[in-house]
Amino acid sequence: MFFCFPVKIKISVFFQEIFILIFRVSWEIHILIFLIFRQIRNPRFSFRKMPKSHEISSIHILMWVGQDGRSICPPLEFSALSERGMRERNDDAFCAEKIGPYHLFAIAEGLPTPPYGDLASRTAIDALRAVVRETKGSAQEILIAGIRQAEADVRVLAQLPKHTGLATTLVACLVDTKMNCTVLEISDRNCMIITKSSTDNARTIAKARHLPGSPAAAHPVPRPPALTDMISHVLGEPYRMKDADFPVFVLGNEFLLISSGGLTDVLDKEAIAGIVRKNEGSINAACETLVQKAMKAGSERTISVVLVHGNRDA
Repeated sequence: MFFCFPVKIKISVFFQEIFILIFRVSWEIHILIFLIFRQIRNPRFSFRKMPKSHEISSIHILMWVGQDGRSICPPLEFSALSERGMRERNDDAFCAEKIGPYHLFAIAEGLPTPPYGDLASRTAIDALRAVVRETKGSAQEILIAGIRQAEADVRVLAQLPKHTGLATTLVACLVDTKMNCTVLEISDRNCMIITKSSTDNARTIAKARHLPGSPAAAHPVPRPPALTDMISHVLGEPYRMKDADFPVFVLGNEFLLISSGGLTDVLDKEAIAGIVRKNEGSINAACETLVQKAMKAGSERTISVVLVHGNRDA
């Protein structure tokens, strides 16, 4: 019996470890089953990030400071808001943030058919954001690179059978530390400049102005487009980019408004400008009012707006 005692002890410890292991595994299985059933009964607990029906970014007030401690650029204010409106989901994605030396403002409006427009818009914005973060060069070169990357990423997704026809529209703007704005917008409807007395699209503003120290036009003479500039999934239709699609101007004491079709389909530019001017003291309130007015006007598309204000002292 004396020699058997240690053996019994070892056997009992072995069974205890087996029991503890079985208990841990069964507990983890119970947790997994619970999460699965919760996901089935309540889809809002999603394992993937779902587009929010109502997204708003807070106002950002930024000032660049020189080596002497003085500001070299007045505050840049911006606010962004996206609302799914009458649709079951929000097919839009937006970006309003500072990345390196630039502020990137962009809205992508995913086409609702097939039912993955939100995937297309998010993919395009993510690609554009990554390129701005990683690419050096002029604002136009960065935007072109961003569009090409977005096109490539969306095209890969569109090759899947369930994503056939996947596409999104895109309007974007890069603002540097000198308030030089470079815009990509091909429709002349979804990017406008609102002053105290006028409302114009970015292309018209660029033609009427020129950058400081440059007697030339705001953008160079268009070159023949290259085949590599052919875009079909990210600008909404087959399209070749050209220099004239990238108007450049200086943002002064005025508003830059980027929007999706859910706003401009139901409100004309004068109505939009009136709302912005009425709420010029709070661009956050201006965004909310624009979305509310578009919804009351019966907009059937997702409504997204990015409102930017430049130098109030200009």
